[in-house]
Amino acid sequence: MKTNIYHHRYLNLDNPRVQYKIVLGEAFRSYSHRELYDIFGDKSVVDPLGGETIFQFVDDSGNVVAEGSADCSLNDNYNKKIGIHIARGRAQKMMGIRK
Repeated sequence: MKTNIYHHRYLNLDNPRVQYKIVLGEAFRSYSHRELYDIFGDKSVVDPLGGETIFQFVDDSGNVVAEGSADCSLNDNYNKKIGIHIARGRAQKMMGIRK
């Protein structure tokens, strides 16, 4: 069984480059780290607070068998390892692997 892991982060609205993009009318949404780097060429546009991790178990035909997610509060620093641990545990619980 394969797994997919997605990390979503939010823009740092205090960064001048982000403010410029918003003025241009680009929609505010959550971005993956890679998307942010591709758009801005700089990872400093990522807000260190808040975020979401999604962990999926995928069968050989590409169907999602189970999915778990972990949301980080906007008051807390985002931690990838903790997010993966929590989201994986929730996906395993959905599959009946964990209680």
